[in-house]
Amino acid sequence: MLASASRRHGVLTWPSARDLGMSRWAYHRLVDGLACQPLLPGAHLVPGVTASPFARIMAGVLVAGPGAVASHATALRLWGLFELDAAVIVDVTLPHDRRHRRIDGVRVHRTRHLPEHWIGEVEGIPVTSPARALRDVAASTTPRILRNKVIDAEQRGLVTLDDLRDQCDRRQRTPGAGRYRAVVNARRRDRSDSGFEADVRALLDGAGIRVSAGPVPVVCLDGSVLHADIAIEDSNVVVECDGRAYHADGPAFSRDRGRWAILQEAGRRVVWATGDMLDDPAALVRRVRIAIEQERALRRAGQSRA
Repeated sequence: MLASASRRHGVLTWPSARDLGMSRWAYHRLVDGLACQPLLPGAHLVPGVTASPFARIMAGVLVAGPGAVASHATALRLWGLFELDAAVIVDVTLPHDRRHRRIDGVRVHRTRHLPEHWIGEVEGIPVTSPARALRDVAASTTPRILRNKVIDAEQRGLVTLDDLRDQCDRRQRTPGAGRYRAVVNARRRDRSDSGFEADVRALLDGAGIRVSAGPVPVVCLDGSVLHADIAIEDSNVVVECDGRAYHADGPAFSRDRGRWAILQEAGRRVVWATGDMLDDPAALVRRVRIAIEQERALRRAGQSRA
């Protein structure tokens, strides 16, 4: 049993002991004798093992019983889409016909449809796939956060658009289905590389400025190709997005300035957008409009000289 615990982040559980033929009395004598640290009701951590979020999640899955998998927000933590911390609640999903008892610290969800290809494994813990986990949290999160997590998952190679669409096609009547479907349908049109880029694109589109559906290739003077974040239609204006705080020094500054210069050399008028600019969205829209008018004025001047 201790060997088994070593493969499970140091977790001992009463259900596992029972499956091995151990009585409840013997199990508690074992954990008391070893001075094991309690993790959840019916789950303990063996001495010498540092408590970790993985151990707590593993404990939640094991005490929930056979067939349980980490799911919902817990699954997204395991996949790296939410911060992995010692969450108070461990979300697990069980087949609808499996019995379970209420366990403090574990939230049990039921499902009638969870095929094997929707289940993965992270650090030895069975977990729902990223696409399924995103679908499961749709009812409890905002459309913007859900959209940003979908984009993040795509950028990390955890999901494809087909994976996301598969969840739409198969799970029509569950809570959050409409919200999830709307986000996935929007991703078919908006191929932003980040949530911040999507925010800027939505802001400009809402202001009546027609923008590209996704990053646009720009052929540079040396023949190389850069992908501008947002291109304004019928214009040489591009908007470059940096969702992080702008740095006045260091490699990021040099890289961004170099990219800006290359795009300008290729004939593009660049407007730089940073995360703090969304605190004053009207000002950002105004800057883009000014750039569009300046670019059009130059175009008209060139035509008049010709």
